[in-house]
Amino acid sequence: RRGDPGAPRQTRTGRSPARWLRFTTAAMTVGIMMFGLGPLGVRAASPTIVSLTFDNDTLSAYNLGYQQVLQPQGVHATFYVNSGTVGSAPGFMSWAQLTTLAGAGDEIGGKTVDSQDLTTLSTQQQISEICTDRQNIVAHGLSPFSFAYPGGAFNSAIESEVENCGYGNARSAGSLSPTGPYADSLPPADWLALRAW
Repeated sequence: RRGDPGAPRQTRTGRSPARWLRFTTAAMTVGIMMFGLGPLGVRAASPTIVSLTFDNDTLSAYNLGYQQVLQPQGVHATFYVNSGTVGSAPGFMSWAQLTTLAGAGDEIGGKTVDSQDLTTLSTQQQISEICTDRQNIVAHGLSPFSFAYPGGAFNSAIESEVENCGYGNARSAGSLSPTGPYADSLPPADWLALRAW
């Protein structure tokens, strides 16, 4: 079961692609035509998996993304949240809404308490932002397994901090583009630096 606290932790080299895909429940095969590689139905050499993600616990991600698009189509996504802004103002999701998302099969991931660029903080501040955020999410009955680096900024020390705080994978930003590279490898070369659009 996703994010079970009692489940054994996997090491960087021991993570399986099947487990990762289960945690990014929005994974779906994308038509080859979307990438300009040929007509639909043409068999690709390897499948392309797409994970839909929403950042920063904005209310529009819930109202428009989840209620109007994802839920009616039975599609799932990962919602990366900053625990410091959840329920803090009218434009942000509440903990009850995040619980609804998780209950519907969507993943709730972490993105630090305040969405600060981790590379600009001291080591202790980095750990506090990452671990406190995860603890806040867990305290509300959710099981975050995935993490998103604010602004996509990270280094190897921050990767280790993310893993030590209990996350199994982490997403970068801007590491894929329409001009290439188009997708990460399966399995990814680094589970704590997953490539993203």
